[in-house]
Amino acid sequence: LQLGDPGHIAWARFVTGFSLMWHGDLEEAREQMEGALEVARQRGDAVHVSRCLTYLTILYRRCGDVVRTRDYATQSLEAAKATNMPEYQASAHANQSWLAWRERNFRLTLAEGEQALAIWQQIPELHASYVFRWTALLPLMAALHATHQSGAAVQKARELLKSGQMRLPDELEAVVRHTIATWDRHEGERAAAAMEQTLALAQKLGFL
Repeated sequence: LQLGDPGHIAWARFVTGFSLMWHGDLEEAREQMEGALEVARQRGDAVHVSRCLTYLTILYRRCGDVVRTRDYATQSLEAAKATNMPEYQASAHANQSWLAWRERNFRLTLAEGEQALAIWQQIPELHASYVFRWTALLPLMAALHATHQSGAAVQKARELLKSGQMRLPDELEAVVRHTIATWDRHEGERAAAAMEQTLALAQKLGFL
């Protein structure tokens, strides 16, 4: 702020908000990222606008705010297409998957989530390193479980724990591992109960 440079201010506010969001300070994060978005729009910085919209969508999703998530997901997809940023297009599809899951439209949940994963897979520099795949994987897990595709749901759970992915909160990681372990022991009923517990906790913690 002391520098008085709008570009530096927009970037600093975004990074501050981004860090606050993953720390769990969602309201402070919202203020910073909305501020970054406003400055980026004033400057006509389309790339930074796309970046802010992408993570504001995730922030509102983590708050469980369906209305704002839908609004920002639409804006973020349009911005990502305009700036030719496929990684952010994929994020928008992942968030659309979550919205479809909230509406119990499981077919659309699966279509949007798989589209997000496919786009990330096709980007060479992100092939194995994009850390936020949970944004698509968790709605996919929920939809697969709801449509009695247990094996496929557990496979998505395995992907959550792959090297290079964002570390989930300890309690959530623990129940994911428990779900996988019970499935691998062919304990169908216990695995289903564990998956229910996993999804409920993910929703409670703002990841689903």
